[in-house]
Amino acid sequence: MNADRERDADRVRDRLVRTVRELDRRRHDATNLRLALRNHIVPVVLVGGVALLTLGALLTLGIRRAVRGAHERRNPRLAALRRAWAHPERVGRYEEGLLESVGKAIVKGLLTSIVMIPARRFIASVSRPALPEHIEGVEHPTRA
Repeated sequence: MNADRERDADRVRDRLVRTVRELDRRRHDATNLRLALRNHIVPVVLVGGVALLTLGALLTLGIRRAVRGAHERRNPRLAALRRAWAHPERVGRYEEGLLESVGKAIVKGLLTSIVMIPARRFIASVSRPALPEHIEGVEHPTRA
């Protein structure tokens, strides 16, 4: 009986030691950067390549915009003439941008709310007939 208990305890101990070793190995693998890079080399290279291409494109656009902007700042009349030649239908007409139109809509909504809520309350209080509270048999509308 005692030998059976010792055998069971040894088995449980061995299983626990194996579990702890496996957990330790997995912890080491999870924190090992070289192993992670070796296992996931394709996604790392793809993300790095996309990041480099994006950085190059943004840098190119920035330089191009800076050079073009400097040239157009030197010759604003020439830039206006080019715009007028390219799009004659836009000459003399102002088109508001998305942020401007959204901002106007928000301000209009706020102003409408600020004005309309007190106006409705005032109209409701003026247009409601006042009932004397002392008449028996007549329920007051605010108490119903």
